[in-house]
Amino acid sequence: MQETRHDAAPGASHRPFEGRLPGAWPDARLATILAQRVKGMLQYFPNELRMDRAHTVMLAEQGIISDADAAAILGVLAEVETRGIDPASIDGSKSTLFWYVEAALIDGLGVDVGGKMHTGRSHNDILPTLSRMTARDRLIGIVDAVLTFRRALLRLAADHVDTVMPGYTALQHGQPWTFGHYLSGWDYAFARDFERLQGAWKRTNVSSLGGSALAGSSWPLDRDRTAALLGFDGIVRHSRDAGFGTKDYVAEILATLGIMMSNLSTLCGDLYLWSTYEFGMLEVADGFCGTSSIMPQKKNAWALDWTRGAAGNSIGYFASCLGALRGTSSTDAMAQEYPDWPLADACTEATDYLILVAGVLDSLKVNKSLMLERARSNWTTASNLADAIVRFGGFSFRSAHGIVGRVVREAGLAGIGPDQVDAGFLDKVAVAIAQRPAGLSDAQIREALDPLAFVATRVTAGSVNVDEVRAMLAEGGQQLDDDRDWLAQRRDRVSAAAQTLDAEVARRLEGVGP
Repeated sequence: MQETRHDAAPGASHRPFEGRLPGAWPDARLATILAQRVKGMLQYFPNELRMDRAHTVMLAEQGIISDADAAAILGVLAEVETRGIDPASIDGSKSTLFWYVEAALIDGLGVDVGGKMHTGRSHNDILPTLSRMTARDRLIGIVDAVLTFRRALLRLAADHVDTVMPGYTALQHGQPWTFGHYLSGWDYAFARDFERLQGAWKRTNVSSLGGSALAGSSWPLDRDRTAALLGFDGIVRHSRDAGFGTKDYVAEILATLGIMMSNLSTLCGDLYLWSTYEFGMLEVADGFCGTSSIMPQKKNAWALDWTRGAAGNSIGYFASCLGALRGTSSTDAMAQEYPDWPLADACTEATDYLILVAGVLDSLKVNKSLMLERARSNWTTASNLADAIVRFGGFSFRSAHGIVGRVVREAGLAGIGPDQVDAGFLDKVAVAIAQRPAGLSDAQIREALDPLAFVATRVTAGSVNVDEVRAMLAEGGQQLDDDRDWLAQRRDRVSAAAQTLDAEVARRLEGVGP
């Protein structure tokens, strides 16, 4: 391998803008901003080196640079990887992370060799490639967290397919359902979130590398080769779209996270409410709660509360991204780069809170007896009584609706509950409203007002019937297995590409002597 020279401190002699901007560049005030910007780009460092290796291998394969030069460049890149980039050394003298890597190459190999790695590339395709690789890595983490969360959701739902509770609409008792039915509905919502993440992956995991500045390159770059070496599923075909195109894939990820976190917030809002003293149907495990600094009796469900706050952040990240992307024109480079910064926080928060709420579900205590008591006590089966009047009394549903509404009102005035309504009480109201008795027996009324019977007699697809809920949970479990396989395939593909690239680099390093 060609000997590596160290004629100066890393990067000290490398002034990439000197040809066009000679003299004292940059101004100290601009340098401060540039230093902050490059430090933010350190998140890209591992992917920067992977991309540089892939591009270098491709240049050699295409005969654009010699094998000896490629090996020399790859050798210094290995040194840079081992040494890393000290954030304290980033002084704002260069505008992006790439210049600091190239500076090490030029200081080690001279500009005639070290300066060859950039052949056929532009920042306009380098930065989107790094962005896509990093976004892809984050998507893998989020998808994994969604699967962890859905497993916890399905386990808890399976434990409570027959746990009858009041179902709420407008925060009032509506109809009986089961806690398992409630939870299984959320699995469908988060399965849709998973599908949106799959779509985002498809539009994110394509390579911009080789799009060059705007119009493509005169060098015979093999864009498909670099895409394969980096684990991409393909390329962004259009050179301008690849090199200077919109970051709409970032907006799509942030929009998807916003929708998913909104779903998670609504779920947590329900659990939070039902865990209060006034409801008392759930209890969040101590490890996911906190207490007050002054009120010692407090047990605050922090995990649920904080998740709801994080959902608000997700909406803000998406809005911030759109605000940047709407820039003055499609040639506004900085507006196109900015959306990557909120993406890091958005992905981290979504991953952390999905895993957090999965822990809440795994340890949640459910007061089954109180749930059933509440379902029996406040007319959750009123619509079923109306159906019984239609079925057995020959009334239209609208007439039956009016009769039952008056029954509930009169019972409240008389201070009696659903379990005390008999045929005489019902007939008296029916005669007053419809001029004829309802025609139901006491036994038919008792069955109509029984929440357990209500659940058992639902027959439609997707209903709270225990068998139907079990069938939906089985479908959800199968979908979860399929989704786990999808993630494993994507991970394996990216990992295999990394191994192929490492092997190619090693072969080239070993094939050229000192």
